Parts: sequence; C-alpha cells; structure tokens
Amino acid sequence: MLSLAVDPEVVPAKPVPNFQNIPFKNGVESLVSWDAVDGAASYVVQINNLTTRTVERKVTVSVPQLAVTLANAGTYAIWVQAVGATGKAGPWSDTTRFTLVPRPPAISYETNTFRWSDIGASQYDLWVNNQSGQRVVNQQTSAASLTSSLPPGTYTAWVKPDAEVWSTPYRFTIYHSAIAVDPLTTLDESPTITWAGAADGSYDVFVSLNGQSAAIFRQTVTGNSVVLPAMARGVYTVWARQLFADGSFSSWGTGATLDIADRPVLSLTGSTLSWTSYVAATNYELWVSTDATTDRIAVVPTFVSGTSLDLSTLTGLSSGNFRVWVRAVSDGSTGLFETSRWGYAKAFTK
Repeated sequence: MLSLAVDPEVVPAKPVPNFQNIPFKNGVESLVSWDAVDGAASYVVQINNLTTRTVERKVTVSVPQLAVTLANAGTYAIWVQAVGATGKAGPWSDTTRFTLVPRPPAISYETNTFRWSDIGASQYDLWVNNQSGQRVVNQQTSAASLTSSLPPGTYTAWVKPDAEVWSTPYRFTIYHSAIAVDPLTTLDESPTITWAGAADGSYDVFVSLNGQSAAIFRQTVTGNSVVLPAMARGVYTVWARQLFADGSFSSWGTGATLDIADRPVLSLTGSTLSWTSYVAATNYELWVSTDATTDRIAVVPTFVSGTSLDLSTLTGLSSGNFRVWVRAVSDGSTGLFETSRWGYAKAFTK
C-alpha cells in the first residue's frame, strides 16, 4: 500500500508589536514598523479611528513596515497580522493605541489680519504678546483668520486648535512707514544726506555700494541729515529709518541713490542733449568725436553752465555722424572732485 506524507501547513506566529514610528501629527507621513515574523510572506495592517469608531486603513504589505499619513486628529488603534506563503493567516497582534496630535497651524500676519492653516478644528485660540511680554490679543474664532490692528512693534503669536497644544511661536515686526531719503548727485567727497522726518528724531543711517549689502557707513544720528565722511567716487544706496522711544522703528524702504562724481546720465530728444545735474558743478564739459573714432573735435561751446544743449548750435562740425560725452566739472575747491566720470556717449547726426 502506498502512503503519502503531507507536511502540515505552517501558520505564522502572532506578531509582536514594536511600532517604532507611530504617526504623531496629522497630514505628516510616518513610517510604522514592527518585528518581522518567521515564515510570513505578507502582513495585514489595520488602523481604526477610535474617536469616530471607523476603520481608517486596512492594507496588505510584503515588508514589516508601512508609510502612513492620517488626516484627522484623534485616538487610534493599530494591529498587524502575519500571513504565510499559502495564505494562511496567523493571529492578530495585541492592540497598540496612539493619539494623533494636530499639526501646529502655520501663522502669518499681513494687512491687519492673522491667518493660519486650517486643520479642521471647530475653534482656534489666538494669543499675541508684545515685545514686553504683555498679552495684547486673546481671542477665539471658528475661522482660520482674525482681524486685529496692532501698532508698530515686535510681537509673538500662538494659535491653539480646540483643546490641543499651542503652535510654535510666530515672531513678527510691524514697522512705521518708511523714511524718504533725498537722492543726491554731487561732486562733494563728503556730502550731506537729508531725509524727511522730524528734525529732533533719532535715525539709523545705512550706506552701501549700489547693489551690495555690506555697510560702507552706518551711524545713529539725531536730526534729519548727516554729513558723510570722505567717500570714494562711485554710486551708493542710502537708507534711513527712524527709531522711536518705545523700541519700534520704521522700515528701511527702497533706499535712495547717491552718485558721488560718477557718470552723468545723458538723454537725447531731437537735437537737444540733456544730462544729470551735479551739486558743486560749476559747468559741464563736452567731448565730441566722429562715430568712427574717439579723437576729440574742437567744438564751441566746449563748456556749458546748464544741463542741456541744442547740438544743432555746435560750431566746428561738418555734416556727418558724431558721438558726444559729458562730464561735470567743479571749481577744484578742497573736498570736491575736480570732475565726474564721463557719461556714456550719445550718437547724433549733424
């Protein structure tokens, strides 16, 4: 008689809960893992929302881990079950419970309104302190925004959804209106910078080379002007902000251009050439050449006291195509650059 021996079906053991990364914030992916089970070909993972009494997730995976993103705060339970190669399932693991804490809302403040990410809470508490630590806002709302007009100063804000934890602190500053600095084009090595504002106010003055962030000059002054130390020829940007007794201050604004003996800006409309006016310039020198060379042509006038000239009135030129440059000239007194750089050429026809 022939007998057949059949191996008994192997049933995987009960998994041992060893969840290393239980999800802890809503909307944030976490990797949930557990101890591998000998003989398991796959695992069934079930997550229940105990708050709503619903099955949140039931999936089968081939490795002892699962990437989980849960949307709603609440209390959850998770189980895992090992399944053998023949499809025979072992017992469920013991229950592991965890609480999903809402992700703290991200706060912003703009145009007198606080806004934060809506995480589905029925109520939000907003708490705002000023820089002295005094609470200036303590309100509740069901919306994800709250209008609150605050005076200039530095503040810290928190939001708490329902009965959950407070968000991380959001620090922000409200500025007074920017100070308008007067632009200046000059041949003075040590120019006087002026700006709008109270004559007895305190101001933070910042000067940098145009397009750069490093300070060439920075000083706190009283009054709405300051005399700069001797500066190199070039183009600078100047900012001033007002400092107030309560610790608040104005914004820097866009800054103003300071041209110290750099290049006049030339413009040509029809036959009329005009250029930038320089403080301390006694006159402006012209250089005229053909369009083929830079050789100087003797023309009259060579020096002009104003900031424009009708090129059709130039003498010493025949018909043809020409180029013209202009630079500012001082009287050479101490503390003045003798000339600016030449402005970039303009082409004209006579």
